Amino acid sequence: YEQAADTTQEFVHVLCGSVLSAASVSSSMHRMPVKVVRAVCQSGECIVGVAVQEEWIAGLRYSLDRLVASSGDCGASLELQQAARRAVERQLAQGATTWRSWPDLHATLVATAVVPNSAAALKLCEGLWSRFLREGQMKLDDTGCAAPLETPLVGQGWYVPRRKSKSEERREKAEKKQELLRARAEKRQAAQDAAGAKR
Repeated sequence: YEQAADTTQEFVHVLCGSVLSAASVSSSMHRMPVKVVRAVCQSGECIVGVAVQEEWIAGLRYSLDRLVASSGDCGASLELQQAARRAVERQLAQGATTWRSWPDLHATLVATAVVPNSAAALKLCEGLWSRFLREGQMKLDDTGCAAPLETPLVGQGWYVPRRKSKSEERREKAEKKQELLRARAEKRQAAQDAAGAKR
């Protein structure tokens, strides 16, 4: 213990100041464990910020680069969300893609003019990437690229139904309600016809 060094040296990635505020547009920031650190730069300057893991750097750097090149906006419209989702579905229908992460997806949609180069489009593409993986519509193949997930046959013991979206659940609920009302109306009409026949 007496021979142990008083201090240890460790190289970490730290976000601070306006960079930390700008990076918060990425939902990745909300999933990262927050670890506030006080670091001393090689120049001797002391800074306080949030330590960032190595695997998050590429996505955050991409987000910051796109934010610098884009103007402010108020969020992705419903039409933009639908257009982006359809574009991803069309690409997956053609087979494997070259997307290794959501920044690759965003770059493709921007290059094909599906979405603008904006902060809202960044969040939209990141959300689509997570949703398609979570809902089982996409997987990462052996090369690490996004590819369509083949739906297994029902009854094989490992089939997991695709998670329905909220809009699909609302639509099915409304359809079931209409069927129930229609059945009640038919039953009521049949009872009235039967009563009229007895008279």
